[in-house]
Amino acid sequence: MYERKGLRMLLLLFLIINVGCAIQPVLPLFVTRVLKKGSEAFAQLELVFGLGLIIGSIGMTVIGRIRNQVLAIVGGLVVGGVLELTIGLQQELWMTLLIAFLFGIVLPVINASSTAIWLESVPNALQGRVFSIRASVAQTGIPIGYLLNGYLSDLYGPSFVFVVGGLLLILISLLALGSDSFRNLNRRSATIEKEYHQQKADLQR
Repeated sequence: MYERKGLRMLLLLFLIINVGCAIQPVLPLFVTRVLKKGSEAFAQLELVFGLGLIIGSIGMTVIGRIRNQVLAIVGGLVVGGVLELTIGLQQELWMTLLIAFLFGIVLPVINASSTAIWLESVPNALQGRVFSIRASVAQTGIPIGYLLNGYLSDLYGPSFVFVVGGLLLILISLLALGSDSFRNLNRRSATIEKEYHQQKADLQR
């Protein structure tokens, strides 16, 4: 993995994504302070987000492998960033519910495309170790995001957290797309497994 600059960038990308998307502790504050609603509205948000996740997951199952997974990741992140940004710029419950539902649909597209790249890029014999490192590093962003977003919410309000998080997703995804090694991940991953098996066969001769 350390020899693959594109994979390192993908790992860093998801670390930063987890910081920007760690909004769960701020969401109850947004419901009570911005939407002026209670626990019922919060439950509705959780429900529609879950429904979006289910629909998005089913959709990915039906579609199957996306041809250009890098563009799927970047496109999904830009859409997700716009949705998160929009939450922070409005104060209507119905709009928040719609955005949460759409965000739930987008999330499986991003995650499935990323996982597919890793599966295709890492030889089978190394996947256990590499995926352990991948999960450990990427998920480090979640507690960092919880601390940072909670602090920003106390200083500037919960809406500010959504705006900053949305802008962060858009910016980091577009910056990643500007990297040749990241853009070429989709093309290079298709040959890694073949090269690995060829090298293994050569060693056994």
